[in-house]
Amino acid sequence: MSKRSKALEKNQRMFDFDFKQRVAEHLAEQAELLESISQTQEPRTMESYEEACIELAAACKRAQRRSGLSREQLVDRINDYFGWEEGSGRRLSIHMLNHHLSKPTEYPIPGALLFAVQHITGSLEPCRSLAEAEGGDVITQEDKQHLMLGKMEAAVWEMNRLKRELKSGGAR
Repeated sequence: MSKRSKALEKNQRMFDFDFKQRVAEHLAEQAELLESISQTQEPRTMESYEEACIELAAACKRAQRRSGLSREQLVDRINDYFGWEEGSGRRLSIHMLNHHLSKPTEYPIPGALLFAVQHITGSLEPCRSLAEAEGGDVITQEDKQHLMLGKMEAAVWEMNRLKRELKSGGAR
């Protein structure tokens, strides 16, 4: 074989692929995920009924702000979510939502509204607030997929280790 370096054809494309950087990013992501999994939270007990009401209202406000929706838009979408028509006996008004969010101890948020708020805003803040009260946490579908990918990678690594061990004659 010739030791002369081979020239690339002028029509051949070069790929901008930095393998080391991708591996480093992957390992950093994996380490961050493992660190977040290993952190346990103490249950955050509510001191009173009023505090629990305030916490749920704050979670709904965070979800609404992060979604970029106004309260009026949120009200319209909640009514659509539940199929509450104009003129029907049951319909959420902007005034009632304002009461739920700004005076939560006097007007506690009905639990069923949490379903609509989470669905409409795409935020798990209300659910996260409930889970944190018991020391739990909520993960998104994307986080769940990352966890499953990590478990698969660990299984593949273990299988490859066993395969190397078998090939080397270590297991008899």
